[in-house]
Amino acid sequence: MGHLNATALNEKGTSVAVGAGAVWNDVYGYLDGFNLAAAGGRNGLVGVGGLLLGGGISHFSPRVGWACDGVVGYEVVLANGTLANISTTSHPDLYRALKGGGNNFGVVTRYELKTFPQGNMSVNTFSYDVSQVGAVFDAFNDVAADPNFDPYVSLQAGLLYSSAAKAWSVSASAYYTKPVLHPEVYSGFEALPSISNTSSITSVASLAAENPTPPLNWLFATLTLGTSSETMLDIFKTLNGSLYDFNPAGGVTWNFAFEPLPSVMLSKSAATGGNVLGLNPEDGNAIVLLFSALWPNSSSSDAIYQQGRDTFAAIEKVAEGKGELRKFEYLNYAGPHQTPLASYGADSLNFLRHVSKKYDPTGVFQHKVPGGFKVW
Repeated sequence: MGHLNATALNEKGTSVAVGAGAVWNDVYGYLDGFNLAAAGGRNGLVGVGGLLLGGGISHFSPRVGWACDGVVGYEVVLANGTLANISTTSHPDLYRALKGGGNNFGVVTRYELKTFPQGNMSVNTFSYDVSQVGAVFDAFNDVAADPNFDPYVSLQAGLLYSSAAKAWSVSASAYYTKPVLHPEVYSGFEALPSISNTSSITSVASLAAENPTPPLNWLFATLTLGTSSETMLDIFKTLNGSLYDFNPAGGVTWNFAFEPLPSVMLSKSAATGGNVLGLNPEDGNAIVLLFSALWPNSSSSDAIYQQGRDTFAAIEKVAEGKGELRKFEYLNYAGPHQTPLASYGADSLNFLRHVSKKYDPTGVFQHKVPGGFKVW
């Protein structure tokens, strides 16, 4: 698919056609020259297709919704070998299913994405001593729980633990999609004693151009929480208790990223034909947690996978005990033991199964395509 990477703006500049083999660096680098952007991955090396089929969290999501909500058309090779153009007016059921339904319905060869004006943005990064973790969570929650969520916010609070050093680091990556240094919305982070505190203005393309991730072993899982700094702190305490003395051969680095999932972001979906993620603005603001690990020594993999499953189960129990565990599992962060498509709810899952059987009655993409989460 990597050769299907052409990017072309339409005559009016309102949408951009992107080959499914492109990465987001291709898209942002192209659109930057027109002072435009499209909702897509925050790391420019992420593939366009995978991110969009799983929903897609973008720096711009509070303004325009999930990245998949910005898709106005798909070119798809169906199970019977035919090439179809999919939109709100052509196969609208398949159009909706592709917005979060994964690789269950066909081979998408091209996406047409809605564009919008976008200049430079600000990048604000904070690093803190672990003693400040509770205060960092409070500052994060003040932003994430705000019913008047600032649509220019793109925020992560991060925990990183090195098993070799037995040391935690605490950070906040506070982006703002306007060229505003030190935006007021991040004043809570600014006020805390920090190890480092930087702020700069950059282009979307420059920000996305991250270095490649080393070719190491990975573990992923995810859960969704209500907005509660108390629950976040209890999760940290559980993580620390579970991981502190675990140091396999070669070591392991654990990374935990908390991200807002504001209701304003969810309200954008209906205006673009809807998606299948099963989320409603009425549910209120929430938080998505990415639980991950990275390690060099493959001989430690079994032990790390087991430790990861046990630790993840422990923090799920904490969130559930606090009454803050939500059912939604973000597909692009989900681990192989999770069921993100089922987490969309029975109505969405039944719809996905119906669409799959309609366009792929023999189950080509269920039985002959490896990888991904299946609907059958």
